[in-house]
Amino acid sequence: MREDKIIELEEQLWRAMLDSDLKMLDALLHEKLLFHAANGMVVSKEGDIAAYEQGHMKVLEVGVVDRVIQLADHSAVVSTNVKLRAVYMNESIDGDFKFMRVWLQGVTPQVIAGSSHFV
Repeated sequence: MREDKIIELEEQLWRAMLDSDLKMLDALLHEKLLFHAANGMVVSKEGDIAAYEQGHMKVLEVGVVDRVIQLADHSAVVSTNVKLRAVYMNESIDGDFKFMRVWLQGVTPQVIAGSSHFV
């Protein structure tokens, strides 16, 4: 995996979240995804996609402040600081967050693990 490819994939994922693009989310998220959300919930791929599909999660704006990428054999770990504005379950979210994602190399690289928390 190359750093420029990971940045491209990260941007595709943010765009999919902004657009609630279910097809792109399905392509970028691994079947075995485990995501620890800032509210403490553990979310699967199905749960994450369902939140966008049902309108429970709507990302309105995201600004990447900085990003650190660590490449390993067949994976990459990405730590990103973002300014995020969103609505989750009719509650406004507006602030600074840290996201960590693990991209796993396959036929198509996919996120297999991730987390987010308030800064």
